[in-house]
Amino acid sequence: LVKYRGKGGDVTVPAGVTEIGFNAFNECGSITSITLPDGLRSIGSFAFNQCGRLTSVTIPGSVTSIGKYAFNRCGSLINITLPDGVTRIEESTFSCCGSLANVTLPNGLRCIENDAFNDCGSLTGLTLPAGLTEIGGRAFWGCNRLNNVTIPATVTRMGKFAFATSNTSRMTVAVDLPARPAGWDADWAGPLVTVRWKNSGSAPAQSPAAPKPAAAVTPAKPAPKPAVASPSSDFEIKNGVLVKYRGKGGDVTVPAGVT
Repeated sequence: LVKYRGKGGDVTVPAGVTEIGFNAFNECGSITSITLPDGLRSIGSFAFNQCGRLTSVTIPGSVTSIGKYAFNRCGSLINITLPDGVTRIEESTFSCCGSLANVTLPNGLRCIENDAFNDCGSLTGLTLPAGLTEIGGRAFWGCNRLNNVTIPATVTRMGKFAFATSNTSRMTVAVDLPARPAGWDADWAGPLVTVRWKNSGSAPAQSPAAPKPAAAVTPAKPAPKPAVASPSSDFEIKNGVLVKYRGKGGDVTVPAGVT
């Protein structure tokens, strides 16, 4: 399916379509629901990008590939179930879906790319499957209602701010590992995320505090130079400085102590 030119509403894609092409429904703001046919194999990048009134999508079990930004900014989409054949969620596939509350991820999922669910502020229900190995940067950034997520021990790569929130009530993330693996970014969790490591209790995932600057040191003032008494009235000397000579001339010797 290369391009949809219908009037919107509830749309059923015809049987026999095996691929939804790039941009096929891009910015079709009048569509409210999509039913995709059995036998469909892939959904292209930007396929349903910015379909703002889309509330539901039925994705058949035959789908194995969903492109980046495929459902980006579908602000009315509430639930999504991904079939078992999908092993990778691409960059920003569901980013900025503000009403998306529940996502069912497939058991065979191996990778969640950067920004995949970025700014899905209504997302509450999420179970990460065992076997997942990668979670990209900002994948769940801004998912302010997401809580009590468990990261499986199989995850070996985690990007920066994969889990982050601006919600002051905090986000809690449990990890089935005793410590951060080498492949995880040091700032994988934002400062308002509480992380519970396996057998290690919990602690806020905050970056180390910046070291306090050293106290300023005021240099000591130099001691005043001692006044040197003038050996005669010919020299006016103050604090080692010869201010004025009032002698008669001839051979003159400046007194010791003048600096």
